[in-house]
Amino acid sequence: MKSFFISLILILLMIGGVAVNCIYINKVGSNLQQAAEQLPSPTRPDCLTLATELEKQWKKDAQWIHISVNHTIVDRIGEQASTLVACAQSKDLYGFWTARALLLDAVEDMQRLERIQAIL
Repeated sequence: MKSFFISLILILLMIGGVAVNCIYINKVGSNLQQAAEQLPSPTRPDCLTLATELEKQWKKDAQWIHISVNHTIVDRIGEQASTLVACAQSKDLYGFWTARALLLDAVEDMQRLERIQAIL
């Protein structure tokens, strides 16, 4: 009976960990998506600052997210965030909007795997 309760506690802890992980990844993805959607045109002076903040925030979040998210998706998001900063510095309109679209696509891929429907 004692082993049953220990097993039950361990299973509940594991389910709780999965739920917290799912919530955290979706929160980070939503924040990243919102920040990317609010980026102005690279011709505006505040674009570089906002793109740099987005990249710094992603680097901070990626330290924890890489534990449970596929490394190719983490790398894609990081590459596109760096590309956004580079395009904002050089005021490259085409590159900036392409990198933004690819970043949003990578964030969607990250969140898609963490939805409840994917778990069930």
